[in-house]
Amino acid sequence: QQHAPFRGYEAGQQVLDPAAALTYVLEHHPAVFPSVRGLSPAQLAAVKFTQARLDYNQGWLSHGESPPGPLFGTMKTVLGAGKITPRDVSFYFVHWLSDLAGSLPTPMLGCEKLVLRFPLQILHSYLQGFPVIKHLAYRTETEVMEEYLRMRWQKCVPERQIATDSTAIAQMRLVCMAEDKAEGLLRAFSEIHRGDQLFLAAEMSRSACRGQVFSTTATAAAEDPAFAPGGPSLLVYYGPAIVQNVEPGRELCALLILLEILKA
Repeated sequence: QQHAPFRGYEAGQQVLDPAAALTYVLEHHPAVFPSVRGLSPAQLAAVKFTQARLDYNQGWLSHGESPPGPLFGTMKTVLGAGKITPRDVSFYFVHWLSDLAGSLPTPMLGCEKLVLRFPLQILHSYLQGFPVIKHLAYRTETEVMEEYLRMRWQKCVPERQIATDSTAIAQMRLVCMAEDKAEGLLRAFSEIHRGDQLFLAAEMSRSACRGQVFSTTATAAAEDPAFAPGGPSLLVYYGPAIVQNVEPGRELCALLILLEILKA
């Protein structure tokens, strides 16, 4: 009762979330863990951050599904509430990776899920993003998202120049969605009507963060209400499945389907 409510749990209520239970012990009874007892306050804060509720979905980032707000909003709030450093964010992702590796424990065979079942291309995209996401400790959600998208563009289509107009963010997110079909999807984007290009650009450039715009849409935001800062915005859940599961040469069909979904 002394510490209720805690993470939505009232006094006497059974805590079913392991992360919430561990966080409670770390915050109020850390001495019960011999391995924690000797940590400095800064080190303990880093450990507690690994158990924080961040509402973070790595797939939404690596596949370009989400605008910055839903993706980074909770994490940014947690970062602002404590003295969390970029190093602590990096430590969180070390824990995240170990958690993934141990999600299907097979003690005699090792981390089968991570080694044998997890697609290597997706794992690479995850690992590439970790050094960028730690900048969230001192940069805005939209700035970090744009930095990540630019990095992925250079990895996926290094021979192409990033667009300099308001369609840049939409094209970069489409590259993340398409993965090995990126070239075909970019060609499809160049073939659709300019009005549809701008519609996709506006929908996929909304940050869902109050007052935040991407650098490539700052000029458009000042001139066109469709590019105004904030939202509302759409999280294109399973958008990558639409563009990745088409036959080569039919990327235009997938893009038109995605366009109609967003228009609806």
